[in-house]
Amino acid sequence: MLPTMEEFITENDLRLDAMKEEIGHHLQALSAHFRKYVPEQQSRDQHDWVRNPFITNAGCQLSSDQQDTILELSSDRTLKAAFSSTPLAQLWLLAVAEYPKLSRLAITVCTLASTWLCETTFSVLTYIKNQSRSHLMTEEDDLRLAVSGIEPRI
Repeated sequence: MLPTMEEFITENDLRLDAMKEEIGHHLQALSAHFRKYVPEQQSRDQHDWVRNPFITNAGCQLSSDQQDTILELSSDRTLKAAFSSTPLAQLWLLAVAEYPKLSRLAITVCTLASTWLCETTFSVLTYIKNQSRSHLMTEEDDLRLAVSGIEPRI
């Protein structure tokens, strides 16, 4: 026996509601996963303490313990001397022994900022490999040109 029109509509509405709920859960999980890798837009000066821990930190949003630690770090003469001649990531690696929590946080901020170049490179390489699959050429030169920050003079 065939269902009536009302039963058919009710059954389809239930399926649609279940599907909407499942899609909603999936989108929420996707959004949470995306926020992990791409945090919401933050003020530019929020991470100034990572770029230069020896300046005043008016814009940073650190806990009071972290602010105390950064004040202590900013008076460290050894790190201050190394700051001008050492790359930023290396400076924070030097600080791990004395300031472990703060330096790990700084290293995390540094790595989050640098992963986009790696991910961009993989995306560009995938695109190049798909485009040049039928050609007998290497992708290294195209990839170097695609991800380089230097403008080519052609």
